[in-house]
Amino acid sequence: MKSESLDRIASSDDAVFAIDRTDRIIVWNRACERLMGLRAPAVLGRFCFEVLGGRDVHGNIHCYENCPVVHQIRAMPQEPLRRFSMRVRTATGQPRNLSVSAFLFDATDPSLGVIVHVLMEEGATFSDLEHRLHRLSADAPVAPFGGWPRTMEDLTAREREVLSCLARGMSTGAIAADLCIAEVTVRNHVRNLLQKLGVHTKFAAVAYAYQNDIV
Repeated sequence: MKSESLDRIASSDDAVFAIDRTDRIIVWNRACERLMGLRAPAVLGRFCFEVLGGRDVHGNIHCYENCPVVHQIRAMPQEPLRRFSMRVRTATGQPRNLSVSAFLFDATDPSLGVIVHVLMEEGATFSDLEHRLHRLSADAPVAPFGGWPRTMEDLTAREREVLSCLARGMSTGAIAADLCIAEVTVRNHVRNLLQKLGVHTKFAAVAYAYQNDIV
C-alpha cells in the first residue's frame, strides 16, 4: 500500500483501529472514539477481542484470540476478506451493530503485519477509505512495515518514558506537560527513538514497543 500511510489512515473521518501481530491495538482514531465511546488511552495496548467483545448477528462470540478474520488475513492472504457484520460492545455496555472491513497493512510477511479495521454503521455504503484499501490490496504488492531491525540500540530512560506516553495515545503537548519538558524536546526524543528503532512513524514505534515488551 505504497500510496497510503498508517498516519494518513488514522486521520481519516472513518472509525479506524489497527492491531499488531499480537492482536494488541496500536491505533484507535478519534472517529473510533466517537463511535465506540472509548478513548484511545483506555484501549491502546489491549487485545482487540477484549475491547470489542464482538459477536455475530446471532449473538455467538466472534472476537477471540486468533479469530477467523485474523487467521484468514494472516494465513491465507490470497483469500480476500469481505466486509462482515458484527455486534460490538460500546463504552456504555450497549450493543451496536456495525459493518467491518479489515486489511493487512505493510508487511513482507503476513504473520508480522498490522491489520487495519474500518468500522461503519450497519448497512452503510463503502467509504472512500475502504475503496482505496480494497483497491490497493488487490493491485499493489504489500510494502514493508518499517522493516523491523534485527537488533536494537538501547533507548535512554527518557526515550522510554516518551515511548510509553506515545503508547498511551498522548499528544506532544500532553507528553511535554507530563514530563515537565519542552515540546521541542519531546519531538527530539521522538525523532531519536524512531531512528534507534529503525521505524518511520509514531504508530510503527508503538507497534514495535508492544511487540518487544518495551512498554
